[in-house]
Amino acid sequence: MKWFAEKISTHLLSMLLGAMTPTLAAVAIYFRTEITDQVKQAQPQTLAILLVALALGCLALSAWVLYLLPSFKYLPKYQFYEHRVNGLYFCPTCRNNKPLSPLRYEKTGWRCPFKECNKFYKDPDYKKPEPPPSPSRPSGPQAWMAN
Repeated sequence: MKWFAEKISTHLLSMLLGAMTPTLAAVAIYFRTEITDQVKQAQPQTLAILLVALALGCLALSAWVLYLLPSFKYLPKYQFYEHRVNGLYFCPTCRNNKPLSPLRYEKTGWRCPFKECNKFYKDPDYKKPEPPPSPSRPSGPQAWMAN
């Protein structure tokens, strides 16, 4: 269930609805005469109830989509949040502070820019660079004497 909710919240639902819109429009155009005949035979009270139900359904779907698409996604690997739109990272304790300030990248991780917090988030993928191999020949100002 968690996987399903995560997939929906990553814009899958909006892409699916966007892809279905032309299909539903084509079906409505194809069956336009049948739809028109049904509307002509319906009573005004039935049409009003149908329109209100459709409006409430659209409103409920819009609210559900907005509820499932939070602007921040928690990344447990790094222990901070990622903004879904711009991809910037934010400190969990300071993401509600105004002005909103993304984490600053440093050599081994990310640091919160707020002076009160200044928390550091270590990059678990960071590997120390290997030291350069020692030269086989002596170097320096006295190197010419070693030869």
